[in-house]
Amino acid sequence: MRFQRKMAFGIPRLAFLAAVLAFFIPFLFMKHSKAADPVLPEPGKSAMTQENSSAISLTAEERAWLREHPVIRVVQDPGWPPVEFADDKGGGIGISGDYLKLLEQRIGIKFERIQGLTWQEAYARLKRHEIDMTTSVAVTPERLEFWVFTKPYMKIPIAIFTQRDVTYISNMRELSGKKVAIVEGYAVNDWIPRDFPDIQLVKVKNAKEGLDLLQEGKVFAYIDNMLVGGYYISKTKAMNVKIAGETPYMNAQSMAVRKDWPVLEGILQKALDSITEGERDSIYQKWVPIRYEHGFNYGFLWRMVAIFAAILLLLLAWNWKLSKEIRRRRLVEESLRKSEERFRSVVESSPMAMHFFHLEDDKSLVLTGANPAADRITGIEHHALIGKRIEEAFPGLVNTSVPAMYRKVAAGEIGYQSDEVAYKDERFGGIYEVHVFRTGQNTIVGAFFDITAQKRMEEQLRQSEKMKAIGQLAGGVAHDFNNQLSGIMGYAEMLVARLDDKTLREYAECIQRASRRSADLTRDLLAFSRKGKMLSVHVNIHKAIEEVVAILQHSLDKRIEIKINFKANPATIMGDPSQIQNVLLNLAINARDAMPTGGELVFSTENVKAGESRMGEGFPENLRGRCLKISISDTGIGMDKETVKHIFEPFFTTKEIGKGTGMGLPSAYGTVQNHHGAINVSSELGRGTVFSIYFPLVDDKAEQEIAEKLGTAPAMEANIMLVEDEELVRGMEVRILDSLGYKTIVCKDGAEAVEIYRKTWKSIDLVILDLIMPRMNGRETFLSIRKINPDVKVIVSSGFSIDGEAQCIIDMGAKGFIQKPFNIAELDKSIKDVLIDGGKS
Repeated sequence: MRFQRKMAFGIPRLAFLAAVLAFFIPFLFMKHSKAADPVLPEPGKSAMTQENSSAISLTAEERAWLREHPVIRVVQDPGWPPVEFADDKGGGIGISGDYLKLLEQRIGIKFERIQGLTWQEAYARLKRHEIDMTTSVAVTPERLEFWVFTKPYMKIPIAIFTQRDVTYISNMRELSGKKVAIVEGYAVNDWIPRDFPDIQLVKVKNAKEGLDLLQEGKVFAYIDNMLVGGYYISKTKAMNVKIAGETPYMNAQSMAVRKDWPVLEGILQKALDSITEGERDSIYQKWVPIRYEHGFNYGFLWRMVAIFAAILLLLLAWNWKLSKEIRRRRLVEESLRKSEERFRSVVESSPMAMHFFHLEDDKSLVLTGANPAADRITGIEHHALIGKRIEEAFPGLVNTSVPAMYRKVAAGEIGYQSDEVAYKDERFGGIYEVHVFRTGQNTIVGAFFDITAQKRMEEQLRQSEKMKAIGQLAGGVAHDFNNQLSGIMGYAEMLVARLDDKTLREYAECIQRASRRSADLTRDLLAFSRKGKMLSVHVNIHKAIEEVVAILQHSLDKRIEIKINFKANPATIMGDPSQIQNVLLNLAINARDAMPTGGELVFSTENVKAGESRMGEGFPENLRGRCLKISISDTGIGMDKETVKHIFEPFFTTKEIGKGTGMGLPSAYGTVQNHHGAINVSSELGRGTVFSIYFPLVDDKAEQEIAEKLGTAPAMEANIMLVEDEELVRGMEVRILDSLGYKTIVCKDGAEAVEIYRKTWKSIDLVILDLIMPRMNGRETFLSIRKINPDVKVIVSSGFSIDGEAQCIIDMGAKGFIQKPFNIAELDKSIKDVLIDGGKS
């Protein structure tokens, strides 16, 4: 200010001021203005770019499908800016909205846009197929039930937003027990409860409501897409909100189409694939960055020159204005300084790892800095790497695409590029998603996320789908094989009963034993492929364990010694024997993996009563009375307390990718729960592991009474309708029924059976019904004959197990089920069971 006051007096100083004024006038009146809104294109042209806007090539089938479906209804989230949101008129705009316009140009159609709905209302109508598609959603298991998805066309990380006084959140588990806001209907509604069930979720309608609750202190944190959260923070000037941590999730945004329209998904994918990199960059630049352009007010300059003489007379006034301008510029500088501090704070607190590189004159990239997240993820203090070229700082990148990505961006060939990279050196390693972009003339930023866990889960999902497909294949093979075995076993048994020649009888008995062993193999295949409701029969646990041990003795390392210690009496429970054996096998296989150099595997049983100390910790209060306790113990490497905490969580595994799905123990846990039982584990490192399973005991006297009743029942006279499409099986069953004294009406398919039953139902006592038949299957046949006679007695016969379709028919009123192949005694017992006791015993 002293300098300014001296300049205001004296002719020499006035002359100097005049010269200064003449020099600075043009610069003082330059203006800064925000970039104008993008110019809208002519109707029918892209809002982003005109390049490559020609229509895509569609197949004849796809063109025909579009003609058959002239109206395709689409809805967008009205409150998720800048990805997609509603303008003042309710129309959909944003990144996905611009993609949708490009798709209309490529395909040559016009979508019908549904407006005026909240995302929750739109999501409900999408699930009911009242709306055909939406433009920006992530894939979840629930959504795969009713949608098909395009490949992701946009990936955005999901972050944790908190108030500024909250310290860095390094793990989602730090939010356990705290209130966290999420938008209802978004994918995190499925992911967080699955992975972090202790977080108290508060569901809101949109991002603005979630951030308002955060600022009011009604929730501890808000979780959402980083781009959307940043947009609202900037728009509402919420200076007390920051990004406090990262989540393991990312919005990999796809377009979703109703599941019964897969052709439309293929058309959309073609259109998305045709969008150029330039068009994508234009969309990104339109909605994400804030740009400024500088202009020059030439008209005002010439006016100032014209009145230059007059200005000299007003130097004193101008001197005052100059001081005011200095104050204003100081304010601007202070504002810029604070803006830089805020930017630095965002970078420093961001969970996104960032490395900063400078492009040297020789085109090499030299590391100049990094944020704390980069140091944390790599485990390397970046100060030790300052001044090193990218290949020297990170030698594991030498044979990857990353250096080329940096150089393309640095050379100005492209503004942004990303890729997934597997990195490994002696310091750290994993799978990373790398994003490279330019922030200045010679400054290149590399941001990266650790997606190793995500890739592991994807691999586990693929493994799960593969096992499901194998199970379906195994089930189909077992069914067809069981049909053939039915004929072989039946005829062999009849031969044994009728042959007097000792040698020929021995041959027939060998056929009978071989077919029974084959039947056991197919039963194992069906148990492997089983899904749906479980069988509920009396199960002797000791017998089940012995069968499991017999399998293990042929498959385990000979250095593992298997022991049995049975103390339980009785040892009978109600349940599905195959599922129970699968539980025991799962636990035995885990014990095997824990004893790579051999050891001891012990199966033991005892009877316990609720409340006894030897029942162990974790015994449920709802299990009352006498119980059967099964213990499976090993002398393996054991587990630490943290591993034991997560042992029954889905997809949790300590094995390498590809060597375990993480579903073995969760499956065992679910099976035990379905049997109204309980399971717990105790383990210490180096001291082995003990799994304890508890099942409620049942009184097997009722089963013995039924067996005695059926065993002493005299031969019965009954008219039986046999419905079987396989000629070999049909002929065998007719001969067995004849040998048991029953009169038989034979039908080769369901349609014939319904026609005959309509005429003769009053004289038919029982129907034996095959499940898989041409023309009319078992379920359709059962429903048709039940309409004729609601009290009809039906035994379902199938090469499949009781799961699925057979169980459905049982639930609808069928009296019994017999699985092929079966012997004469099993068939006779099933018939007497239904005719004497009414079935389902």
